[in-house]
Amino acid sequence: MKTRGKMKHFAFSAALVLVFCTSGVAAAQCNRIFNDDITIWGGFANDRGCMFSAVSIKGKKGKLTRAQATPLVLAKLGWKKAKKEARKKLAMRWVRGGLVTYLNPLDKKPKKFPKKFTKPKVVIHKGQYVVSLWSRNPTGMMCGTGYERLVFTIGKNGELKSRKRADGMFIKCK
Repeated sequence: MKTRGKMKHFAFSAALVLVFCTSGVAAAQCNRIFNDDITIWGGFANDRGCMFSAVSIKGKKGKLTRAQATPLVLAKLGWKKAKKEARKKLAMRWVRGGLVTYLNPLDKKPKKFPKKFTKPKVVIHKGQYVVSLWSRNPTGMMCGTGYERLVFTIGKNGELKSRKRADGMFIKCK
């Protein structure tokens, strides 16, 4: 009798894992082509939609994390030969089109946005490229809208130094 009870508990636990932990499952509809050589791979969760999983680069084996992919992608885009202003554009292009491709970067302040809004920008600080932007995030099954201000720091050699959530909020439905 004890074994049968353990098996039922195991089966129930396994079912919960399959139902609630499938966000890492690759979903073809979530894949994004950044350019001819670079693909952003996405996972899918029923309560969130598509989300970042990995990056693949033509000529490189396997799928890469954000940190692994960033210097390689920027190198392919011409980072090494680019001047400062061109690097700022490349940094913004990669952050918007690659690193936050599944979020909704905002170019203008939404109606009834209760915080100070800044447009997406890149500044150079101590030789590093700091990209900041607000995004409207998928809220899943919750009634409301989530926002967050993300800050990415890219080093002078194109490496991803950090990804931080600088601010955020959730506005519930009325």
